[in-house]
Amino acid sequence: MIWDLEFGSKLKWLLELAESGQHVKALETKPVLYADLIMDYEAFIILNASRSIGMSEGSIPLSEIYAYMQIFEIDDYGQRKLFLKRIRFLDRVYLEFVQESNAKRDKK
Repeated sequence: MIWDLEFGSKLKWLLELAESGQHVKALETKPVLYADLIMDYEAFIILNASRSIGMSEGSIPLSEIYAYMQIFEIDDYGQRKLFLKRIRFLDRVYLEFVQESNAKRDKK
């Protein structure tokens, strides 16, 4: 996750460097997104746009997560509970990354 946040926008460029024969260390440390987590990650990307942004970024509202579950017909209680846990986890990691990035920027 953090890898995608740091290098995701440059992935195409990094892959092109590797294909040209250059050693790209970032690609060696790229985490694997397991198949059973792809839908949760894609949901997080969609839900990420619904967070409130003021002086700082807030968490993804529970109402937005619930609306997502309604739209995509996630009806089973166990699936809803797991989905909510995973989205909240991704959200926490994202917000920690943003805070660390802002702190580094502010030190400059």
